Amino acid sequence: AHLALCPHCAQEVTHLQSYLGELAADLDVPIVQPPLQTTSSLAGRVKVLIAQLLTSPLTGAPALALRGDEQEPYLWEADGVQVTVEVQPDALKPGRFSLVGLVVGLDAASFQVHLWRDGEWVTTADGDDLGNFTIGGLTAGHYELIITTSEVEIHTQSLNI
Repeated sequence: AHLALCPHCAQEVTHLQSYLGELAADLDVPIVQPPLQTTSSLAGRVKVLIAQLLTSPLTGAPALALRGDEQEPYLWEADGVQVTVEVQPDALKPGRFSLVGLVVGLDAASFQVHLWRDGEWVTTADGDDLGNFTIGGLTAGHYELIITTSEVEIHTQSLNI
């Protein structure tokens, strides 16, 4: 009833439906490597969350940063889980980059970070007990991180190196 009376809210719902329609096509990418943890039973299904980008090096001031950083960190949030990622030059591979990340707010003791580029799986890294992960040897480009546990899958988008 409210949507029939409020053009602002009706427009917001229309935009959200359009966005979710576009996003559904991105999430239907066939998984070649690694098989993300999903099962067919309702009780065993993984909860899929799309993280909201709170800050990025291209869009504004970060919520946190270290002095002297060349590039500000990315910060995403989804259902109380925060993912912070910094892009740094790879010390072991000149001309390449590393992602140094921190995941805060997961109940699970362990998680994995799957890196995707252009719909193709690139690599997987394990998170440590403190929520840290590192992925090195990357070339410039547009990436997506998918953080998985046995219960949740968090998709981050718009990671540009």
